[in-house]
Amino acid sequence: MVTDRLTPFSFYTVWALLLHSFYLFGMIPNTYYVSLFVFIGSQFLNYGPTQWVKKIDSIYYILYDIVAHILPFIILFIYRKGANIWILLISLYIYLLMNGDQVIETYFSPETPRILKGWIHNIFE
Repeated sequence: MVTDRLTPFSFYTVWALLLHSFYLFGMIPNTYYVSLFVFIGSQFLNYGPTQWVKKIDSIYYILYDIVAHILPFIILFIYRKGANIWILLISLYIYLLMNGDQVIETYFSPETPRILKGWIHNIFE
């Protein structure tokens, strides 16, 4: 099963946080569109049909959701001057090339919340 082989880099959020770090150090242009994509995607996945938040039921996951998905969007929304959509398109292309076989099964598998709950439990234990 693909969800048994998940790594942090299986999730685009980690890629986005790295891109935001590169932007912070002046290595790439503004990553506003990356934060917008992650914000919309995470809201759909976490609170939409899959409702991972209800399945995981952890305050740590909700805090992670705020810090990793919502906060970068709010900060970059304020400072979105010079935003470049090519950063999003290129990073998504590379992400899908590397994780194409995992994307659909990972994000829509009923097992994913169980695995994430285990990660969160191990991190904060």
